[in-house]
Amino acid sequence: MLPQLIHHQYTRSTRDVTTNLPQNLTSLYTHLTPTARKNPSLIPSIQFPQISLRTSARVSPARYEKRLSKEIQINLLQKERIFKAKTAERLWEDFGIYVKKTDIKDSSIEEIMEKAYYVFLYGKMNDAATKIQLSWRDYCVYKEKIRITVLREIAARKLQKAWKKYKILVLNPKKTYSYKEKAAICIQKHYRGYRSRIHFSVLKGRAILKANLRYFDSIRDEVYKESVKIIWRVWKKYKAKKLKRTQSPSKQIKSPTKNGFFKTVQQARPSFRRPK
Repeated sequence: MLPQLIHHQYTRSTRDVTTNLPQNLTSLYTHLTPTARKNPSLIPSIQFPQISLRTSARVSPARYEKRLSKEIQINLLQKERIFKAKTAERLWEDFGIYVKKTDIKDSSIEEIMEKAYYVFLYGKMNDAATKIQLSWRDYCVYKEKIRITVLREIAARKLQKAWKKYKILVLNPKKTYSYKEKAAICIQKHYRGYRSRIHFSVLKGRAILKANLRYFDSIRDEVYKESVKIIWRVWKKYKAKKLKRTQSPSKQIKSPTKNGFFKTVQQARPSFRRPK
């Protein structure tokens, strides 16, 4: 906050003279960067109260203004040094970043804080990656342990089985002979059952085929008889109509079974049958 008004009163030849100093003292902040000017929260708050002084006639207003500006600059520099020291201490305690107080500038405060933030994130990410790697390695070790135990169990079972076979075959020949005899009997039993099932299926197929042939032969005979009867009936009607047209006396018509046509069909029927 810039000073609004400085009252300077001095006495010369028993009379008071009041002089108003310039209000704009921005020259005190020329050393600050644009970042600090844009972000006033980075600058320590300084208040300039209204000053009223009474000086002797030998001190001029310009000289007093110069002396006052130097005191204000010294105050600003002290507060800036304190701020930089606190910033460096906080960076070291919170984020583990060592920065000299002389290296901290107003233009680099934002960069330093951004760097500290990324360092903090990197630490968190590193911790997370370490935990993930540890859990994954534990899982791999556990899985390998399970695989080794399973392989050991399988190997032990195979060794036990081989040892039992060796004891039966070599150390006890009588049991070996009985074991082989039982195996041969079992194989023969299954083979004979397989052959009998095949033979039965063949005989069953032949019987079904013969029954089907007989059935179709009987149906064929019935169809032949019906067709002969129909043909003979039609032929009889045709002859009757022909006799009526010629007005000749009716001749006696023989039965279809005694006719020569039926006999020829009966003689030719074996040639239509399938060979057995």
